[in-house]
Amino acid sequence: MIIEELRMLNLFNSNCQGKSEEAENDSLGQEKDARLAVEKAQAGLTEELGQAQGNLQTPNEMVRKLKNKI
Repeated sequence: MIIEELRMLNLFNSNCQGKSEEAENDSLGQEKDARLAVEKAQAGLTEELGQAQGNLQTPNEMVRKLKNKI
C-alpha cells in the first residue's frame, strides 16, 4: 500500500518537471490528492501499529509474571 502511494508520488513528481505554469496549476490538485492518499495510508499504518502493540501487551505481561516467579 505504501509502495503504491510512493510510486504515485514519484510519478507525480516526474510528471511535474518541465510543465508550463498552467499545467503546474493543474498539478497542484494532483499533488493535493497524492498528499491526502499518503496521509490516509499513514493513518492506516498508525492504526495497525496500535493494534499490534495491543496484541503484544498481554504476552509481555505473561512473560513478566513468569520472570517474577523464577
